[in-house]
Amino acid sequence: MSRIPVYQSEAMQRSLHAVALSWIGTPFIGHACIKGAGVDCVHLVANVLIEAGCKFVFNPPPYSLDGGHHLGLSKIVTWIEGSGHFNIIPDFPVNIGDVLLFRIGKVAHHIGVKVTPATFLHALRKHGVIESNVGDPTWARRLTCAYRPMEETKSNL
Repeated sequence: MSRIPVYQSEAMQRSLHAVALSWIGTPFIGHACIKGAGVDCVHLVANVLIEAGCKFVFNPPPYSLDGGHHLGLSKIVTWIEGSGHFNIIPDFPVNIGDVLLFRIGKVAHHIGVKVTPATFLHALRKHGVIESNVGDPTWARRLTCAYRPMEETKSNL
């Protein structure tokens, strides 16, 4: 078995963007995950990736919405790195489909997914699900790490 990026093909990238657009305008509701009714950033990313073709199961850990302000270690980073389904991206820029983590408070506690060469999708309190520019200084300075969703493939050997 080998591993390849889930969103390496143009068809998968188009699917991801179409799914992302279908979530825009969903209100922010902590720990929810219903398109059009309410979602938070963690559940948004999990649901968008699955709806757009990820074959592995997401099982986010329990988390508080203000954990970035009082925790010394990011539960989101720990969860992603422990899942076995993501490769860390050591250098920026990132690719479409990559999961982006942003520092809110002390640690990376906000998550989004890159959906075009210039934008990412995320859910914010008071704004709901929106598409933002990766290069926007507000987000660029908070971007701490990125992860690429990977899937197992059968080797032809």
